[in-house]
Amino acid sequence: MGMTDSLAGYLRARARWRLDRVQSNDDGWNARCALALLDAAAYAETLGDDDPLISALNEAGCFGPYGIGEFEPGEAAARLIDFWHEGEPWELLAAIPGAPGEDRSSTPGEEGKCPSPDLEDPQGGTIVPPGSEARGDGRFRSRWRG
Repeated sequence: MGMTDSLAGYLRARARWRLDRVQSNDDGWNARCALALLDAAAYAETLGDDDPLISALNEAGCFGPYGIGEFEPGEAAARLIDFWHEGEPWELLAAIPGAPGEDRSSTPGEEGKCPSPDLEDPQGGTIVPPGSEARGDGRFRSRWRG
């Protein structure tokens, strides 16, 4: 199983968990979270293992120390994923390595968890996800939405 398959499988499993939590009084919160995660899973499946977003997750140790394990986010990244409910799929994938509260001093792959380095291109630039453009303030504007 490749990295993108592992990531997509993890996101689908978390979406199923959210669907199991749907209640009539949650104003659609759990359903929105599940749909956003299913959207992110479908997007992840379209990426290659050499895509900059997947490479950043791999470099962060999210697939184990040698990039051959299953996708395993750290605690803060898992919370980010579980509560994701809006935004573009690439925004979720880009946010995982830098999830707040992660221990930035960890060695990649330590205890099989994903630490959180900054998301940068090794050549010194910023990774701009496909279908997006850099805004100059370090953020991206999606060209997928109107």
